Amino acid sequence: MRPESTSETNQNDSRRITILRDIDAQRLAAGEVIERPASVVRELLDNAIDAGCSNIDVYIEDGGLKSIRVIDDGNGIDSDDLPLSILPHATSKIRTVEDLLNTRTLGFRGEALASIAACARIEITSNTSGPSGPHKLIARDGRQLSIVPAQGGSPGTNVFITNLFHSVPGRKRFLKRASTEGSLCRQQFIEKAISFPDIGFKYYVQGDMKLFIPTGDLTKRIYSAFPSLFPKDSLRECRKEGEHYSFTIVSSIPGFHRRDRKYIYIFVNNRRIQEYALVQAVSYGYSDVLPGGAFPYAFVFLDIDPTLVDFNIHPAKKEVRFKNLPEIHHRIVMALRTGLNADGAGRTGRPTPGFAGGKPGSDKDESDPLFPDGGCAPVYKKPAITSDILKDASVPPWRSGHPTTPSEPFIYHGQAFSCYLIAEKGDSIFLIDQHAAHERYLYNRFKTRKGGIQKLLVPIHVELEEEESLQMVKVMGELNDLGIRMEQKDSTTWDITGLPEAWHPVLDSLVDVLTTAVFTAEDFEKELFSGMACRSAVKDGDVLDETTAIELIDFALTEDQPYCPHGRPIYTVITREELNALVGR
Repeated sequence: MRPESTSETNQNDSRRITILRDIDAQRLAAGEVIERPASVVRELLDNAIDAGCSNIDVYIEDGGLKSIRVIDDGNGIDSDDLPLSILPHATSKIRTVEDLLNTRTLGFRGEALASIAACARIEITSNTSGPSGPHKLIARDGRQLSIVPAQGGSPGTNVFITNLFHSVPGRKRFLKRASTEGSLCRQQFIEKAISFPDIGFKYYVQGDMKLFIPTGDLTKRIYSAFPSLFPKDSLRECRKEGEHYSFTIVSSIPGFHRRDRKYIYIFVNNRRIQEYALVQAVSYGYSDVLPGGAFPYAFVFLDIDPTLVDFNIHPAKKEVRFKNLPEIHHRIVMALRTGLNADGAGRTGRPTPGFAGGKPGSDKDESDPLFPDGGCAPVYKKPAITSDILKDASVPPWRSGHPTTPSEPFIYHGQAFSCYLIAEKGDSIFLIDQHAAHERYLYNRFKTRKGGIQKLLVPIHVELEEEESLQMVKVMGELNDLGIRMEQKDSTTWDITGLPEAWHPVLDSLVDVLTTAVFTAEDFEKELFSGMACRSAVKDGDVLDETTAIELIDFALTEDQPYCPHGRPIYTVITREELNALVGR
């Protein structure tokens, strides 16, 4: 028999199952929790907050690559427990798996200090109110080097980290520049600070204090955490309660927004998480008052019964499972919409010069929501659209639901660029976007004029994806309340058998929405009606006769929700004072 070659022997040996050394296993486990200096800051802040402290100081040098120090005035660690603190799965938060169902602490698995100690040099100086006095523990590579009495006074803990990833060079090689790592450390600091308004936080870089966040309510805390981001009075706060949960939302007025979701923060039991469904809920809540592609600044603080949420599914606890996510999603959407309507979003949040979609005082963005599609159509002669045309059956009359004379007098000055209607009222000039205003009017009419339910002689077949079909089953009751009658033929095929009479002219739109939207019944209705209104409304470039223009202005200035269904403002305002400033009077 041919003897095995050396290479074959080595290959076979490499496939053998072996048990890793403890230190190697600890370093691998540390990589799941400690990814970079910001991970160390996160874990140490969690421990400090769980210790019941009133103040936390964080010191960063060279982006955390050189050293990280976190000092708190909490309960401290007893000298007998200090050696245990760096061992894997050593925790004071839980005793059994069942305790996870009720824990509200930020940490609970006993992996933070053990993971840090496995890949860095760590010094822990801690003092309790007990008789043992302060002690210092020094450890490296997961092993205790010494524990000695230390100098100190009041209770608290001082954790000092150096030589991060000295024993894991592969991890260290992929770290960014010190400035980048420092920015990530600051971000972790801010995320922890804004969700604990009863604790004072200080942040030092190279020994200089860069950020001080004193105690205060949530809104004040956010202003302090982002001192150069939010102008005065740009944030609003609302609170709501549900069964076994409550939430507080601090969010921006509509006139102050951005073009990404970067500043939509979701906190669950004071921990920031990644949950797209709740980010989406915030976006939906603002969908009536922000244009497409614009997003608010929003901070959602959800407090929920621990039995309804599971944090133990991600090494860094960034993701969670909810038992009642759809309900919370719906409540957040409705809370925001109700709050924006109550605040008069169209008035408090209207775009003003130098304050549209960015920081106050910035130059006007070329994609300002007031000027869609690059501007208006060129002026040209064409027959004016009159009230008689607008009163056609497919386009309801303007004045339904409004007085026959304006509630407040205004002067109509004409039409600019066949696109904007100009009105003067008091000390202000109003520029009304005729398409957006007509869109809002039609949208309101479609929502209130459905008519009776009419059975279709020939049902309309709708083919859905499997996930869409499952979603359809969930909202069938709500769609039925809207007047949509549907029957499921198989797992992915449905028949539309009945509709409100007023919807028959837009069957194509209805089928498009059913086959493309991921919806609740409310989102479905909004998507359908906004599309119907957009196609039916007068367009940029349409010339309006004077009577029609006056009636449209009257509607726009008396509408409680002065935004089109897609979120664009239907008018903007220039005051006499602003106009005088523009021309230097």
